[in-house]
Amino acid sequence: MAGILFLKHHYEGGFIYRKLILVEAWPSADSPTDWKVKYSLQDGALTEPDQTVAKTRELDVEPGLAFDIPIEQNTQPGLKATLRIEVRPWT
Repeated sequence: MAGILFLKHHYEGGFIYRKLILVEAWPSADSPTDWKVKYSLQDGALTEPDQTVAKTRELDVEPGLAFDIPIEQNTQPGLKATLRIEVRPWT
């Protein structure tokens, strides 16, 4: 009965990902629909996003923009993913 109910891959009391993700966004001076976004993945004492700039893109169906942040945790149990953030006008 090894692995029944997926207990074989259970990590008791562990975190899969525990970093703080800071995001800063501001409109471009050239265009009100274009935004600049920077972010950082922090587990230390930094208090503002570093110079990692996210590439933004317009949403397909409605007004707004989206950007992706790659996330990777190499220690067990491990994680490799993309955090997608979408921004839309408040109505």
